[in-house]
Amino acid sequence: MVPESGTGDIFYVQSSVGEPWGTPTTQALMDMAFGPTSWTLLHFETLDSDALFSASTDFVYIDGGSLHASELAFFLAVNITVIEE
Repeated sequence: MVPESGTGDIFYVQSSVGEPWGTPTTQALMDMAFGPTSWTLLHFETLDSDALFSASTDFVYIDGGSLHASELAFFLAVNITVIEE
């Protein structure tokens, strides 16, 4: 949930192997919800999880669908402590 003040960072996380389900639909929806320059696209393979899950973050959408299931499972296994904290 995004706080009404909405002043923190907003992220969409996916794998770098390509768009989930073969289309950039979620990116278009992120643009509609937050504005095209108000969020940041990150990839499981290269992101800094401590920076992602910091006090300055308001919203994180993690996409593990379709082609990204293996990458999501690995990301969760490695970062579950940071996510839960």
